[in-house]
Amino acid sequence: MNFESLVSFIEQTHERLQQQAFKAVNISLTIRNWLIGFYIVEFEQKGEDRAVYGEKPFKNLAKRVSVKGLGETSLKLSRQFYTVYPELRCLVNSNFKIELPNPIRQLASDELDSKELFNKTELYYRRLVEKTSFSHFIELMRIQDPLKRSFYESSAIKGTWSVRCD
Repeated sequence: MNFESLVSFIEQTHERLQQQAFKAVNISLTIRNWLIGFYIVEFEQKGEDRAVYGEKPFKNLAKRVSVKGLGETSLKLSRQFYTVYPELRCLVNSNFKIELPNPIRQLASDELDSKELFNKTELYYRRLVEKTSFSHFIELMRIQDPLKRSFYESSAIKGTWSVRCD
């Protein structure tokens, strides 16, 4: 090995592992946002003191949560994310080992009769989360037609579109 090879190996190693780190952070933030949405919906449906917070729970929550970047808009988007993608629960339970209480309403993943079909659903959503940043999900959530949204989800999985985050 010569000096130029050493430089090249170090740069390649850095780039490869940096990409893996970006991917891991994107996946974690996506799951975090889904979980925040889950907890908000659970509070709205079952919260003992929900009446105290009145009609402005997001504003009150944003004031109390001391996490940078989790303002009122982010909290609303997280809630919407959970309601549009309740099936991501299968990833949270199996991949992240986070036990969630059973929600009040039935989720599509809870209603599956066949384990094979459940595994296909889990695989689909795992790929979607791996290939799709939360910025992508925000764009997907704007699509009201489930068939159109499914088309763009498939495009995201195939890697044929992106969201610029300048």
